[in-house]
Amino acid sequence: MAFKGPTYGMSAEVKAKIAHKYSVEQERNVREWLEGHLNITIDEYEVPYGGQGIQLYLKDGSVLRKMINKFKPGAIPEPKKKYIGEFAKGKHREMIEIVMKEAGKMGVKNQSMFDVNDLYEARNMTQVLEFIVAFGGAVQALPDFSGPTLGVKPTEENRRHFTDEEIKAARDSQVSMQAGSNKFASMSGTRVGMPRHIADVTGQ
Repeated sequence: MAFKGPTYGMSAEVKAKIAHKYSVEQERNVREWLEGHLNITIDEYEVPYGGQGIQLYLKDGSVLRKMINKFKPGAIPEPKKKYIGEFAKGKHREMIEIVMKEAGKMGVKNQSMFDVNDLYEARNMTQVLEFIVAFGGAVQALPDFSGPTLGVKPTEENRRHFTDEEIKAARDSQVSMQAGSNKFASMSGTRVGMPRHIADVTGQ
């Protein structure tokens, strides 16, 4: 395995900002939501709070796969065998990519997605949690949704449908305001270099 030395410069600054932004309260909400829907227990001693514990718990993609299948049964088949060693790393990454692809189909927006390395290499666990929160909001729009809620339910667009007759009536009712149509002023008598004459409407 290649050794990665300490992070310096801008990378260290960015990493510090991401770590500062991390919310344990958001992690708690995500844990409780996953437990409620997947019928699992995420033990806080085995999986300590703070980012690293939940990262190790989620990094192989298996829990996220179960999350997708909970709301879209059979969307992601279970791997035929358990992979180990270096080969497993590629399969884990592949599973995470498949999870996000399916989440996109279910309504999660691109801005709520995360890069595979955000989870697999713990680069940005805040974004991983935000993805799960966004997914929790998206699935609330499913017709058979029930159980604990997480995130914000998508709002339905207020679309209005007009008949051809209504569109024609609205178009015909518009009054053209092109030059010459205003009764108070016209282009009549206008000459280049001469002032424009305005009708006296005061009656004086």
